[in-house]
Formats: sequence, C-alpha cells, structure tokens
Amino acid sequence: MSTIHTFSHDAMKTTFTLRINDPNVNEAAGVAKECFEHLDYLETKLNRYLEGSDVWQINNMQAGDTLFLSEPCYACLKLAMEAYVDTGGLFDVTIGRKIEHVKCGTADPPPDQSGQLAIDPDRPAIHCQASGREIDLGGIGKGYALDQLKQR
Repeated sequence: MSTIHTFSHDAMKTTFTLRINDPNVNEAAGVAKECFEHLDYLETKLNRYLEGSDVWQINNMQAGDTLFLSEPCYACLKLAMEAYVDTGGLFDVTIGRKIEHVKCGTADPPPDQSGQLAIDPDRPAIHCQASGREIDLGGIGKGYALDQLKQR
C-alpha cells in the first residue's frame, strides 16, 4: 500500500509541490526539507530581484566587466542559449526590461533592446561587452530547479 505525503514550498515566484511516496512520514519530510533547502539555494543564484544573486549582478554589469558565476547560473545560461539558437531567437532570456514593461501595463513605448553579453564557453563566466541587457531566467530556472530536485 502506498502512502503519499504532500509538501509545498514557495520559491522563484511560484509554489513547488512534492508528492513523496514513502510509508514513513518523517523520512518523506526529510527529503522534502532537503529539496526545499536546495530550491532556496538555487533562488539565491537565479532570482533577478534578489540583490547579490548571480542574475542581479549580471543585470548590473557595466561594459568591460566579467563576472564568475555559480554552476547553477552558468548551466541555466547555457540552456537558455541553446533554446535561443533552437528557436531562432524566439526564446530570449535577455529581454528582462521588455518583460517588466509588459507586466506594468504602461502605455509608453517599450524600452530599446541594448547591450551585449557573452557567455564564456570554457569557464563559468559572463562578459558584458555593452551594458543594457537584463536577464530573466524565470522558466529556465524553474525547469532547472525541477531537474535538480529529481536527482535528489
């Protein structure tokens, strides 16, 4: 007989829910706690609103800056770059300012897309060639987090 325990946790501007099949509620709760702690860690790297996160730092880079990234942020950026290439540019995590503009519902024209970032292919770093790009890893970050939890 299966016993499914449900645990929920708010992170990354959404609610993650785990359903764990384990007869021992304490063991299930321990697994959920470990998963949610990892989610919180990932959020400290991927959240663009959290001052000091990797993404926040990227969004505040100036031309000529190089930033060394955490492995989760670097992995998400590489996934985002692959999605960008695979969709012919339709999926673009660097349109943060335009996303904010749409969310605010203002009648003003959308901001210009300016700036250029380059992901280092050989080491976990990003280079700002011209400032102005803002990254939002929303969907990629959540998917990456789920993949990470699946491995736990």
